[in-house]
Formats: sequence, structure tokens, C-alpha cells
Amino acid sequence: ESGSVLEFYWGGSVIIDGITIEGGYDEYQSQDGLWVESTGKFTFSNSILKNCQVYNGHGVGGRLSSIDSIFIDNSKILSNHDNFNTDGVILINNVDYVSINKVEFTDNSSVTGSAIRLDETSYLEIDSSRFNSNISNVGGIIWTGPSSISIKNSLFNGNSGLLSVLGYRDPEWHPFEFLIDIEQTSIINNDNGIDYQNYNSPPQNGQQVPEFEISNTVFWDNEIDIIIPQEDF
Repeated sequence: ESGSVLEFYWGGSVIIDGITIEGGYDEYQSQDGLWVESTGKFTFSNSILKNCQVYNGHGVGGRLSSIDSIFIDNSKILSNHDNFNTDGVILINNVDYVSINKVEFTDNSSVTGSAIRLDETSYLEIDSSRFNSNISNVGGIIWTGPSSISIKNSLFNGNSGLLSVLGYRDPEWHPFEFLIDIEQTSIINNDNGIDYQNYNSPPQNGQQVPEFEISNTVFWDNEIDIIIPQEDF
């Protein structure tokens, strides 16, 4: 029936292993796929999440909120689509740590974050993963505010972009580095690579701009590799 396929609230650890979750029951539904909220550790491994669709909601295939840590391993996120005004294929909010390892994201779409959208998330680590043909209406397939991100040994091919970063880190509210580290990764044939979003005023009161460290990484045949704000503060 219409709505999320699986929902978990207010509990300990949640483990999903070795199953296929297929959504898409109703093209006008406001939620689909997974909804996990207020749990300890969430693990999604050896599984497939596919064909979800959402109209004017939050998170096309997964909405993961207020969780201590998230581990997505050896899985596929396939053909999940925003029908109208929905941010994030996997929407992650208020989470301390996220690990994505050996995961394939292919043919997904949303307004922002057509792979992952991060809100109020401290740290994201991506390793040995592939991102192919994912389309965001605005910005990259990973959309983030002040978060520390590590991307390594991964492939981004044929997407609307890799990464959209926005905002400044306020050390009073975000007591961690605003560091984005990309290494041993191929970024090829995308519309944009890295995009700074919404930097219309200078940092104030000790705010930190995002710091990038990029090493042993290939940018090839992208329309634009890096979009840097033109404002002269």
C-alpha cells in the first residue's frame, strides 16, 4: 500500500541484511522505501533499494533521522525518482557517523542530493563505491551543509555533479572539522564536479569555510570541475 515499505522508530539497533525493498506503489505518495528514526545503529547490507517514488516529500528511497551511526555496505540503490519537490534519495538528518562502503547508486533523481543529502550530520565516509547517472535538479548528487566527508577509491560517472557544499561551520554549534577529503577517486563525464552553493556573505564570528584536500584523483571530461564563488569579500 501507499507509504514507506519499512518503518522503524524509537529502538535499539536495526539491521537489514540480504533483502530487496521495492517501492513505487503510488506516484503521488509523500514517502516510500525506508523510514528509520531515533534508533542507535542502523545497518543496511547485501541489499537492494529500488523503484521508490515520492511526490512532495522528504527522502525518495530512505529517510534516516536522529540515529547514532549508519552503515550501508555492499548494496545497491537503483532507479528511485522524485516525482515532485523531494530532496535526497537517501536523506540523512541529525546523525553522528555514516559509512557507505561498496555501494552502487545508479539512475536516481531528486531536487537535491540524488544520491545522499546530509543535514546536521557530523561525518560521512564513502569507500569503494560507484555513482552512475544520478540527476539532481540543483547541484551535486551529494548535498551537504557543515559536515566532514571522506571519499576514496570510488567512481562518479555521468551524474549531474559530485558534491554541493553550502554554508559555514559555526564552531559553537558544529564542534568538528569542516574538511572534505577526496583521494584515489575518478570523477568523469559529470555536469559539475564540486559546487560551492549560497555563499553570498562573508564568514563571521569565527565561522569556517569548507576545506578541501584532493589527492591522486582524476577529473576528466566534466563540463565544469569546480565552481568557486565569485564574491570578493
